[in-house]
Amino acid sequence: MKLSPLGVFVVLLGALAGIFIWVVGYIGLPNGSTHRQLAKNPPIQSSVVASASSGSTNGSGQSSTSGNSSGSTASTSGSGSASAPAQLVNLPKIPASQIHLVDTTMPGYQIFESTCSGCHGQSAEGGFGPPIYAIGKYWSQAQIQAFVTQGRGAMPPNGSLSSSSQVQQVVAWLANQKG
Repeated sequence: MKLSPLGVFVVLLGALAGIFIWVVGYIGLPNGSTHRQLAKNPPIQSSVVASASSGSTNGSGQSSTSGNSSGSTASTSGSGSASAPAQLVNLPKIPASQIHLVDTTMPGYQIFESTCSGCHGQSAEGGFGPPIYAIGKYWSQAQIQAFVTQGRGAMPPNGSLSSSSQVQQVVAWLANQKG
């Protein structure tokens, strides 16, 4: 079989173009960095947790500090309603067997179990979404409400809950989770 130099050139050029397009798409698309971060399951950042967990490890021997020592970035308006914190909570990923959820008889827990646990894990230990097993220790109920209502990153507004009543029930339950 005789290969034409022009044919070989066209095939190589096509292969290089395909690889270039794939690399540009992987790096350049808006979800590219989100997916890479979620694949590593990085904890979401909070200066509150970083200062509280200085020198601690996340169970795998790695330090869970972030070096950000500024105060809490959550703010409230003059009317008393909280806005979603600019920086998020950085909880270490620990085995579900080490997590003790409280108030699992609350309606918010049943809703969490059927809707939110697909991303956050049955014990809120994290999965596709970040760990939130002790979110109430770092955020007020109003801050959790603002975050869930607005959504961020891969989390849709209202966290895919079908009503504001469901959002309020889940938020009330999450606010009780202090780790």
